Amino acid sequence: MGLVQMTAVLLQAKAPRHFAKGGQGFSLVELIVVILLVGIMTAVIAPRLQRTQINELGFFQVTLAAIRYAHKVAIASGCDVRVEFTSSSVSLRYAGNPAACGTGDVVDPSTNSPFNVVAPGAASIAGVSFVFDMIGDPSIGQDIVINNTDASTRTIRVVDETGFSFSL
Repeated sequence: MGLVQMTAVLLQAKAPRHFAKGGQGFSLVELIVVILLVGIMTAVIAPRLQRTQINELGFFQVTLAAIRYAHKVAIASGCDVRVEFTSSSVSLRYAGNPAACGTGDVVDPSTNSPFNVVAPGAASIAGVSFVFDMIGDPSIGQDIVINNTDASTRTIRVVDETGFSFSL
């Protein structure tokens, strides 16, 4: 075969098609629709997942866990445990009753350091410090309010007589 004949045969042969009609792949319209849906979902969901709100929710949950932990430590150790509030933190300390317990800090089991939780950003706590006695009864039952930066609030209730604490 000559060069001219080979060229003619090659020109007549069809090139292989990787994406045959009705076969594999996505059309341009399908790709654009998916991109638009992802964009709309991102625009709706992203503002709800702001870092500040996540940190404030975490602070609320850790504060509730700290109160519950103080209750458990008081019962397990037979020592009074004081839950102390400032406007921006929660800490746990032994209240010195019985005297053998002392007045030191309750140790956070996850860090082996004094149990102290600090509010993120401008969040604040409105609560009165109280003591769980050795059988788990709080000195006062109360609602502890955590004020968030977006003017919303979250509330923890400590039930008088039982010491049970839960979110409202």
